[in-house]
Amino acid sequence: AQGAADDSGRQSGGDGSAAAAADDSCSSAGCAATPTPAVAEDGGGARSSGDGGGGGDGRRPVSEPEDAIGRLTQTLTRESADPLELMEAIGHGACGTVFKGRWRNLDVAVKCVLFADHTAKPAAKGQLLGDSPRQRAVTEAAVCMSVVHPNVVTTYHYEIKALNNSFGDSILVSKSLPALNWKLFLVQELCDASLMQALQCSLLHNTATSMPRMDIILAILADIAGGAEYLHSKGIIHGDIKPENVLLKMQPTRPAGLLAKLTDFGLSATLEPGLTHVSNMYCGTPCYVCPTVVKHGKASPSSDVYSFGIVAWQVFRNVPPWVRARDGSYSSNPLFFKFTPNMPQIFVMLCNSCLNDDPAERPTMSVVLQCLQSMQRALAAGFTNLEEPIFSPPRSVAHAQAAAAPAASPIATTPSTAATAHGATAH
Repeated sequence: AQGAADDSGRQSGGDGSAAAAADDSCSSAGCAATPTPAVAEDGGGARSSGDGGGGGDGRRPVSEPEDAIGRLTQTLTRESADPLELMEAIGHGACGTVFKGRWRNLDVAVKCVLFADHTAKPAAKGQLLGDSPRQRAVTEAAVCMSVVHPNVVTTYHYEIKALNNSFGDSILVSKSLPALNWKLFLVQELCDASLMQALQCSLLHNTATSMPRMDIILAILADIAGGAEYLHSKGIIHGDIKPENVLLKMQPTRPAGLLAKLTDFGLSATLEPGLTHVSNMYCGTPCYVCPTVVKHGKASPSSDVYSFGIVAWQVFRNVPPWVRARDGSYSSNPLFFKFTPNMPQIFVMLCNSCLNDDPAERPTMSVVLQCLQSMQRALAAGFTNLEEPIFSPPRSVAHAQAAAAPAASPIATTPSTAATAHGATAH
């Protein structure tokens, strides 16, 4: 199923990734869903039917999901030359819902995002559009339709329309919020699960020994790096790389039987020719967002590399980079940036280089992909240390070796400012 129902702007509450198959396996395995912290949207977000729509305030209760889906399907069928059939909801986010659907005889995921077009901030230099919800939705739609790559979720069709009042009782609308006067529909490729769901169900680790299954992990990380490298070659910064925004699709012809794809471009930005970063981008998911973005609002391809480094650590260790306090707040996990004795040195070096304090010292996604592909070849050849005898790590990665700490010690290059910024933002 699909995990792409995050808010088009900053997040508010849980992410929208959901997959029925993965949920079933989680239930049978007894693993509980782990919430992902997110930066709160100033204007709040739409609630799903699970939030409750009744109460003693005189508002009518939210209608049954089947009725709402039926009305939405009728509207889309009338307004589109290609009828779209919506089925069950498979994901919920801050301001939208993802449905399973049928379009042109394809099983698809339909991401529906509702938003109000309040006063917008003007676009900053280097920014494609301004900061209003509608402009962010336009950015997401434009980016989705402009990218075609095996490691990026395919978007088949999109529409941005004024909200029909008949949706007043829809499960997509919370009556406690101001009128949501626009709707974005993204008809996208249907995947099987999110990377976060795979981690929660320990699908990437040996269930008996908890040891990482390096063939699967390297394949997934190489897919993520390949998708990000493609985006960067097109001048696109993803802006929110995290396990929830990586979807997995079964593909038996692949070495690990899985294909990973990047999704959710709600926080993406486009670099104009000649520019190195986008300013005024103070948004992202705490504990994954680059400290430079949090502190200075500067997003660049290197900020995606930082987020990738966090994901690489999490995938290897199956430990989240955040912890949740009793009061519901989130902070950095003090145990996250730790080596373990079984971590291959070349993998440690790669993660260190991605998390370098200096953005200029981080490797490009092309270099990251090159290193991961070398590790895959080494593993296939029987080198358990993942080091090819003929492979020399690029300077930006090899330089991190000097900063590498002994086993079971904190990473020397872990940005201290990152932990502070993440902890503060998460609260």
